[in-house]
Amino acid sequence: QTSTCDWSKTCSPQDSSNCRAVTANDENTQDMARRANDAFESFTSERCHLVINRLGRIKLDPNREVLQAVQYDPIANITYNEFHDFATQARQNIENNHPCGAGLLIDFHGHIHPEARIEFGYKISATQLRGSDADLDSLAYTSSIKNMPSH
Repeated sequence: QTSTCDWSKTCSPQDSSNCRAVTANDENTQDMARRANDAFESFTSERCHLVINRLGRIKLDPNREVLQAVQYDPIANITYNEFHDFATQARQNIENNHPCGAGLLIDFHGHIHPEARIEFGYKISATQLRGSDADLDSLAYTSSIKNMPSH
């Protein structure tokens, strides 16, 4: 048995002992992102970049590493690259055209687990978050949340 995820959408049944591929869709994510976008634009009078993956997770999960995200599907691989290219273009547009060269990037996710909670990313990896308190303290000033007021 390897630790490599070898599951693909054409496999049946899924080998859950070898691969924890998540294929259920997040709930209400697009609606949540569109409402936040509209509220932000209304509040600031600024246009936002909104990049949405409209494919079901069974076809593509752009928030995973590419091999797991596309599940060995060459068409999904193209779509994965296009999704990330759009996000990169939005970021570059903000960096090049905003007066301070900075902006706010929000990656919205719904979730299907039963806990009612809001989860934030801070531009700190899962590996870094598992570090010691001292390690985390040293990352405080690299956090995207911590640096927001300076922009």
